[in-house]
Amino acid sequence: MSLTLKQLRVFSAIALHGNMTQASEMLFLTKPALSMALQELEKQLGQRLFDRVNNRLHLNSQGRRLLPMADELLQRAHQIEQTFQQDTELSGSLHIGASNTIGNYMLPQMLGAFIEQHPECTPHITIDNTHDLAGKLTSFELDMILVEGNLHDPQLILHDWQQDEMWLVASPQHPLAQRYLATGTLTLLDFEDQYWIVREQGSGSREHFNTAIAPHLDAWHLRLELNQSEAILGACRAGLGIGYMPAVAVETDLKLGTLCRLPLPLPTRRQLRTAIHKEKYLSPLLRCFHEFCMAWPHTVAESAELASPQG
Repeated sequence: MSLTLKQLRVFSAIALHGNMTQASEMLFLTKPALSMALQELEKQLGQRLFDRVNNRLHLNSQGRRLLPMADELLQRAHQIEQTFQQDTELSGSLHIGASNTIGNYMLPQMLGAFIEQHPECTPHITIDNTHDLAGKLTSFELDMILVEGNLHDPQLILHDWQQDEMWLVASPQHPLAQRYLATGTLTLLDFEDQYWIVREQGSGSREHFNTAIAPHLDAWHLRLELNQSEAILGACRAGLGIGYMPAVAVETDLKLGTLCRLPLPLPTRRQLRTAIHKEKYLSPLLRCFHEFCMAWPHTVAESAELASPQG
């Protein structure tokens, strides 16, 4: 048996995109060349690696077995090339996923500092909700993710990283905001039968609401379910309900007075984590980036402040 790196690159590209057209564009090869390379690989292995369904190619069980091994071989081949092309400078691509809060408020500052240390690194960033990022990690589309909330997939290695805080906010004209301004206090009973504006299912913020807030309320009503923090802030400004948001996302509105924070007698801190597939080959660059993240000294709010024009 004589497998080639070209065959493994073709296999990985098809696994990533699920069709020949996009894989051929990624590798700058013709579709017949891709098809021949895949056929040769399957012939040498004596196994079909994909199920063909409606012009789509889906990894079967044998393909899923091969994917992490192919990924490691390709990463090691790239490492060998870089070792002899460069001196000791880490270089190459990183495919990093981040949930909305981390991706919008923390990651830009972190990447700036990392690239300053390693200018030959090229990061590719995907910002999505925690559930979808975990799916991309298990399919080896991403090297590592930074997320809020829990991940229960045994294929993933998790590291507790930092913490942030969730706040309840509403328009200053909201009845609860008016009550708080008048009395200086709110109880859990005040939040019964209220309308809420929250993130979509699968996001870390929604999971935290479902576990930290909703079980303590006998009755709560979903007004809107939105997948962007700014959309939730806009709905709250318009008086449509109470929003459950990361503290860093609402600080500007609180300073401007366009939103009011509503104190809640419940713990609202949440854990941020890094995650890597347990079968993912840790290249020197990926290992370095993970260690850099774990040592990052600034909180989400501090990172956002550093990245601001005043920071």
